[in-house]
Amino acid sequence: MGEEVAATAAAAADGGSKPHAVVVTYPLQGHVNPAVHLALRLAARGFAVTFVSTESVHEQTARALGVADPSGYDVFAAARAAAAKGGGGGETVAAAMDVRYEVVSDGLPVGFDRSLNHDDFMGSLLHAFGAHVEALLCRVVVDAAATFLVADTFFVWPATLSKKLGIPYVSFWTEPALIFNLYYHINLLTEHGHFRCNEPRKDTITYVPGVEAIEPGELMSYLQDTDTTTVVHRIIFRAFEEARGADYVFHLTVGSRGLSRLNGMVLCFQPPQSASVVHLEEEDKYSCIDHSTSYLHVQSVRDFPIEKLNAEVVLVRLDSELLCNPLGSCNLSLERTVSTIKYLHKAGAKVLLVTSWTPVLQSVYPVLKSTETFADYMSSLLQVKVVPVNGVPGLTSFNPERWMQNDIILFENLFNFKGENANCNDFSQKLASGAAIFVNDSFSLSHKMLASTVGITRFCHASLAGFHFEEELMQLRKITDTTRRPFIAIIGGSNFLGKAPALNLLASLCDGLFFVGKLSLQIMNGFGIPVPSCFVEKNSTKEVLQLIQTAHNRNIPIYYPTDTWCLNNKNNNHEKLEILDSAELFPGWTPADIGPSTLEKISSLIPLYKKVLWIGPTGFDLTEEFSGGAAQLGRILDKASHDSCDVILVGSAACKAVKGISGSSSKYTTFKNASVVLEFLKGKILPGVAALDKSYPYQIPWNAIFSDSSQPLVVDIGSGNGLFLFQMARNWEGSNFLGLEMNKKLVVRCLRDVASVDKRNLYFVSTNATSTFRSIVSSYPGQLALVTIQCPNPDFNIEQNRWRMVRRMLVEAIADLLQPNGKVYLQSDVESVLLGMKEQFMTHGKGQLVVDDDGGGDHQMDNPFGAASDWERHVLARGAPMYRTMLRKV
Repeated sequence: MGEEVAATAAAAADGGSKPHAVVVTYPLQGHVNPAVHLALRLAARGFAVTFVSTESVHEQTARALGVADPSGYDVFAAARAAAAKGGGGGETVAAAMDVRYEVVSDGLPVGFDRSLNHDDFMGSLLHAFGAHVEALLCRVVVDAAATFLVADTFFVWPATLSKKLGIPYVSFWTEPALIFNLYYHINLLTEHGHFRCNEPRKDTITYVPGVEAIEPGELMSYLQDTDTTTVVHRIIFRAFEEARGADYVFHLTVGSRGLSRLNGMVLCFQPPQSASVVHLEEEDKYSCIDHSTSYLHVQSVRDFPIEKLNAEVVLVRLDSELLCNPLGSCNLSLERTVSTIKYLHKAGAKVLLVTSWTPVLQSVYPVLKSTETFADYMSSLLQVKVVPVNGVPGLTSFNPERWMQNDIILFENLFNFKGENANCNDFSQKLASGAAIFVNDSFSLSHKMLASTVGITRFCHASLAGFHFEEELMQLRKITDTTRRPFIAIIGGSNFLGKAPALNLLASLCDGLFFVGKLSLQIMNGFGIPVPSCFVEKNSTKEVLQLIQTAHNRNIPIYYPTDTWCLNNKNNNHEKLEILDSAELFPGWTPADIGPSTLEKISSLIPLYKKVLWIGPTGFDLTEEFSGGAAQLGRILDKASHDSCDVILVGSAACKAVKGISGSSSKYTTFKNASVVLEFLKGKILPGVAALDKSYPYQIPWNAIFSDSSQPLVVDIGSGNGLFLFQMARNWEGSNFLGLEMNKKLVVRCLRDVASVDKRNLYFVSTNATSTFRSIVSSYPGQLALVTIQCPNPDFNIEQNRWRMVRRMLVEAIADLLQPNGKVYLQSDVESVLLGMKEQFMTHGKGQLVVDDDGGGDHQMDNPFGAASDWERHVLARGAPMYRTMLRKV
């Protein structure tokens, strides 16, 4: 059998016509069948497949089927015969079923009772099974370039063996995506005290990316155990360290929909990371679920219909320091900011500009001397007249007669107003007075909660990202992207305790860490290298050791300076610095900068990596005169960037070090304000980003979820438990139905129900339709025939509920996308709520919507659909009225 597999692989390699998949199944119930079906599907698509099972599973399967001689049994024989019979037995069919069968030992005798000796069985899988698989792989992998390994995620050796053999590793996950996500982020559970401690915390877990919220009691049993030394726990820990080295994670939703629908449902994903969206399950695939970083997907100026900018008052928040830098090929950020303003102005918008600057910044840039001087500078930059306006910003304090048709208004420095830093509600309202649209193009302030970046969004009907903000946000997400590997982070600065969450994230993402600056002294102390006590952050020892342990568990190196330039405390002559070995840093010496040996070490390491992140200064917080190490490191990274290495520079020290080295900075990704990046890496929400309107980040494949995507579309906003749409989908087979609901759990439940009844004209998406309706529905191939909004939250007086109500942005999107004579159905058991919704549609529909006489103008019209939501049934059952109206697009 082995010779046959090797011959097949060799033939595929010689012919170059077939990729070769080696599929290794886990020898436990629930893992084998999905792997068998996967092998068949791959073979049907032209792959040469080697399917590997264990001798024990092979024996049990054969005996269960009544096979007298298991040695001659081939699990795929019947499938080959059926395919040959159905297809006439031609060469095409033979090629389509090129799947071969191999068995290997799991390290125990075939007759050994694995169910009664579970720990021994698990121990064999942990320690012995990998060696048997390696021997088989060495035999069947003839052409590494044409071969890839598909192995169950719970194996503890795939990444190691695939790297050794030079073949890609696809981690095959057969359980729900939620379980994968929790295991994958087991380090976060540990860090937060919910796992691997004597008394785990009992509070709700809200920090795991991809998991909205989960109670500790809902975790898998293995993640609730306090004894984590069992063999199963050791397998889990090792397996998910290996999973982090996978080239892809392959997940197949298996349930009531069955594997018969594998065509078009097989999904491959690159491994998820802590700061990126995880959505592996079929029901999550197209759902904008509230993951930890889903808030980073915001609407930008380019997403907003340009025709709707005409004659609108648009307030733009700018970064004054960015604007004061010279315009040119080396300053793409400034070009993008200028483009934002010009784009709005050219579209016919009335543009208001706000920004802020400190006295320190004013001393550096003379153009910031006053509002007038800065307005003159902006006029020359934009080639458009910019009018300065002093006093409290906002149109209420401005004489409109001074505003010529093509002028741009610049308000006074926001630094002069206390309400700015306080995010004062009154000041925010004054700032937004008269403005319909807010555009934020000051990304460097995203980590702050200001009136001009957060508070103002409560008073504008649309809050968008400018071109510069949009680009910076995209680059921020790329920091945690690990598709370019290996990936090393060079980390400097101080305050280990404050940066610990960010450092732990980098330790979970990177393939190497190099510490410089004061942080390196903490790492050296953690490794037991003598460091003078005056340089040790006493309160960070626990976090340092935890980081070292994380790196050890992942088998990634941690580097620190081998030598440093030091200043003798007894000699104040800064010209007499000496180079000391890092292990000889005795009291009386103060480190000033990294030494030449350290720089040589970095220079030799960098070519080994495809992605480098440099964050923080290399020096030890003395004075800027000790910055030679930073300059030399800048030259090292500049050379690396020319050798196709992705270089990310974070902080003023890193950006300054490379400034002027090359003719263009476009080959770097730069973030001058390190605070934004550190807050992001810590997993904290960036207020300036969260305040903007959200966009829907995924393309919905309508042809895959609906059997006929050309049918009219009915959208129910706030679909709840989906009862109304399920009835509608049964009654109106000639239409497609889409439910938009913010509650993820309800959406997941609805999608499972859809799968159980195999409805191909019904689907649900978890999203905030207020801001995402246009981006979702605009891509639908057919026409939008009907939109229903039923019983939204009725309390207008509670501020946090206002955003749930019908807003101008939603009304305009519906009115624009409805087909002629398309309808909007509004319903509530509170008459004032219905009247409020109706008023919004009549006001912001801009004449496109009228009350439909056919539907009845009376607010107590009958339900026209013959289908009712559960809340409607509840209201009618208690004898209360429902208030309804139907609008039609003219």
